[in-house]
Amino acid sequence: YGIARCSGGICHLGLRRMDRLTRGITPVVMAELLAIYGLVTSIIMALGVDPKKYSLAAGFVDLAAGLAVGLGCLASGVAIGTVGDVCARVYSKQERVFVAMVLMLIFAEALGLYSMIVGLVLHGVAGAWACR
Repeated sequence: YGIARCSGGICHLGLRRMDRLTRGITPVVMAELLAIYGLVTSIIMALGVDPKKYSLAAGFVDLAAGLAVGLGCLASGVAIGTVGDVCARVYSKQERVFVAMVLMLIFAEALGLYSMIVGLVLHGVAGAWACR
């Protein structure tokens, strides 16, 4: 969602100030990191599953871990898309807004990073949920 949302602002930036376009695609790069967070989490979860010891409770904990990462990255993507769209349009008029834009994007990205950490911690304790 973040990439699609901020693309309108980046197109606006490209039409008005082509020389600032390279720095203006920062929101797209930041939004793409969210997809990488989900990919890394899913690979770690898939490689950590032992079919012989995997219980139903561990499956639900892994489901909660995946939902935590997915919903956290979705919320982060909404924030990055909104900030990226508005700031790219303003950046076409004022160059001074770039530093503030990057700071807002970093704080919005932190939400996705924290959700990945929560998901990996949940997956780490999923093995302790073995039914006896």
